[in-house]
Amino acid sequence: MVYNVSFQKLFFYIMLMVCYPVSVCVAYTLPVGIPSPISYFEGFDPINSAAPVVNVNGTSIKCPNWPNAANSGCYYIDNTNPKATDTDNPYGYPNKPRLTIPEIAYNAGDFIYINGGIYNPAGDRFNWGGVGTSTKPIWLCGNPKNKPSFIGFVHFYIKTDYFIMDNIRFPSGGYIDIRPTDPNVQVKHLVIRNCFFEGKQNSSDYSTISVGQSTGEPLPQTYVSDVVIFNNLMKNYGDKYKTEECGIYMGYPTERLWVLNNEIHSYGADGIAGCHNADHKAKYAKYYFIGGNKIYGNGENGIDLKAIQNYIISQNELYGPHYREGGASIVLHYGANGVGCTNGWVIFNKIHDAGAGIAITDVDFDTNVIGNIIYNLLTPSTIDNLDGSAIGFRGVNGNLIITNNTIYGFTRYGIVSDQQTFTAGTSINIENNIIVNSQNGEYSLLIKGASKQVSLKNNQYYNTNGSVHIFWGNAPRTLDYMKFIGQSQNSGEGIPGFVNPPYDFSLKPDSPCIDKGFESVAYSKFFAEYSINIKKDFKGVTRPQGNGWDVGAYEYISEANNKNGKLAPPQNITIKVESN
Repeated sequence: MVYNVSFQKLFFYIMLMVCYPVSVCVAYTLPVGIPSPISYFEGFDPINSAAPVVNVNGTSIKCPNWPNAANSGCYYIDNTNPKATDTDNPYGYPNKPRLTIPEIAYNAGDFIYINGGIYNPAGDRFNWGGVGTSTKPIWLCGNPKNKPSFIGFVHFYIKTDYFIMDNIRFPSGGYIDIRPTDPNVQVKHLVIRNCFFEGKQNSSDYSTISVGQSTGEPLPQTYVSDVVIFNNLMKNYGDKYKTEECGIYMGYPTERLWVLNNEIHSYGADGIAGCHNADHKAKYAKYYFIGGNKIYGNGENGIDLKAIQNYIISQNELYGPHYREGGASIVLHYGANGVGCTNGWVIFNKIHDAGAGIAITDVDFDTNVIGNIIYNLLTPSTIDNLDGSAIGFRGVNGNLIITNNTIYGFTRYGIVSDQQTFTAGTSINIENNIIVNSQNGEYSLLIKGASKQVSLKNNQYYNTNGSVHIFWGNAPRTLDYMKFIGQSQNSGEGIPGFVNPPYDFSLKPDSPCIDKGFESVAYSKFFAEYSINIKKDFKGVTRPQGNGWDVGAYEYISEANNKNGKLAPPQNITIKVESN
């Protein structure tokens, strides 16, 4: 018998068969440009691999003796069960759970399942670790229906490898510290996913997840490496008017950290912070991949990186308000030794209703800002030109490319350079951007240090109040003047032709931005470094679609191309299947 089933329904039925009766099954596609962690986990998928299942009746394929007898390597904990005991009960099982979670070094393949309850550590913290493998990881899982609660904090300080924490709740300011206290111990292949963290909104809160060390300690001989922080909700830590808590703090020496699909809001300081106090000049943090997160309403900045080497910030949504220090959505800065962020990519992010967009205040080597949408910036300032501006920079040493961004509505400047001089070998390329609608009559583009090292090409400018768009060197300039001196080639002035701003910045068929751009070298540079093609627009549509590249974050798709199926497939799909 043959059934006619659509692809969408077939995909759903396949997921249902694979995931049921797991309460939440997630099929997740990485944000554009983010390398997959699978190869660094030796084939194990730290995001989409399902945890072992415990059925409602207490049976489990992972633990075949359950619910009536124990299995070696299978721990069942539930301190709400009146039969729970630790006496002569090293493992526990559904009909006779343990009261407490063993604080030991677990073995490869161990499964620790917490069915319900609230748990306090024996001392001031939970100390766990253990060495799993890619085929036999260690799973520490809460019941996904109710997420059992941990009070206090968890410290991964002993040798840890292939350890996954899944579906745990930290309801009263609890946090996780991933930091070996022995400089010869390594923590790697650690996954924190599907957890819930809520602070107390006071000065006793800490940063929620800290990876690596901050400052003042002996430099470890090995990196904390291959850490995945996925699909967690983190909120309400610290006082957003005066304290310094962060959602995720990334210290040193660390390498290959994925922060994906988290929601982080209402922190005293930054949503995500990196390497602020790196006081060693060797073994900095490197290879940070931050994608698909929603970060908003924090005291300082959304993402604030310092002294990070090789990073990608992709497809995050960041918005305010931020409550102090200007409140940029993304900050790239220097660390304690004056070493700036190096080799960075800020791509396809949505930034809005914040104090500032992207503030680049000290970077080295290559930095690339591609395909972002930035709109409705709120903070006018007479102190710092970067406040209230969509993209601002100073202290650039190396190559900075700002291409294919759409900027709409800013209280200071669209793109601003406060950098007066440029070192030999530094180049600034501002190209293919749409910059429109200054809210205070300021300039779309302000470049103080006018230099041949700064290149303007194929940008589109427009202000409804008719103000001059460009400040170059020491004076306002017309677009005709800029073209006369060899700048702003192929740039234009006029309404860009958005479909429905600020809700939809895609282009109308008569937009002057269609086919008026060119392919920036940044796209081939990214492919050369990561072997991933990012020749896409903000929606994932392949570029180019017509006779040339379009200006701005969107590529116009003609009706003919729509019919020919050139739209990009959906990304970041999440499917949830709830058991009865």
